[in-house]
Amino acid sequence: MALATGAVGSLFAAGAFAADGSLALSSRPGLLSCLQPAAKNIPDAATAATHRIPCMAHGITRLMHPRPATAVRGLGAALLVGATLALPACGCTDGGVVDAFDAAPATFDAARSAADAASPTYAPTIEPIPASVRADMIGRSWHRELACPGLDDLRLITLPYWGFDGHLATGELIVAASVADDVAAAFGDLYAARFPIAHMIRIDAYGGDDDASTEDNNTSAFNCRAVTGGSSLSQHSFGTAIDINPVQNPYLSGDRVLPDSGHEYLDRARFRPGMIVRPGQVVDAFERIGWHWGGDWTDPIDYQHVSQSGR
Repeated sequence: MALATGAVGSLFAAGAFAADGSLALSSRPGLLSCLQPAAKNIPDAATAATHRIPCMAHGITRLMHPRPATAVRGLGAALLVGATLALPACGCTDGGVVDAFDAAPATFDAARSAADAASPTYAPTIEPIPASVRADMIGRSWHRELACPGLDDLRLITLPYWGFDGHLATGELIVAASVADDVAAAFGDLYAARFPIAHMIRIDAYGGDDDASTEDNNTSAFNCRAVTGGSSLSQHSFGTAIDINPVQNPYLSGDRVLPDSGHEYLDRARFRPGMIVRPGQVVDAFERIGWHWGGDWTDPIDYQHVSQSGR
């Protein structure tokens, strides 16, 4: 089999993508030796990924640069073409791959760097809350009768992120002005790692309803409300906490699981894209800015939650 489309598909068939969404390659560079100089046969990376060939026998032993499994299209033709054009022809058999790539282990790294260079630059914007957004927030995420921070003390961050489909999307977060730069930097780390995020919509679109937002797997920050199951104000009320991918990272308290669709992700040892784990990209990114992860708690355990205060 000489088509690069089949070779890329075999990366999936052979489990070349780690369960946490990172791209895992064999310790033997021959894992990629089935890629061929057939760029003209690759209409796009997603099409390539739908083909499979029995061309992999090497164990997956070495974790490479993080890449979500669903972000193949985000790698782009630069990765596929760069990796294929530099490789000599080889044959694939049921027994595995011909190790023609063993002589050039740096080829994939070079192609990966080219793909990274072609990705749009992470360029978030941070601004005071615009009048139109203020109007949306009042009575939804911000309430005059609660001890919410003043709207002038909050900031709107608009930033790019990688979706589970591998496409770029633009999201919005409301956070305290004092943490806006740090939060934008942490999400920059997640962007560079291509950590997938389902949605990033201001919670006002859900009427300030935290349950509706989490059921929709929405990543959100500011929401002036009481803590789950209590009466005191949540850290979200001060714009210093964020919930990320709530379905993949549910809240647990006794037998209670929120959102309900998070039951599928209670087995934290079975890593899947979008999950927050330690060690992992999200925990590392937020610890770099001095924040804490709710997954370290004992009861409740809040896997989706990161906060400045640790509460």
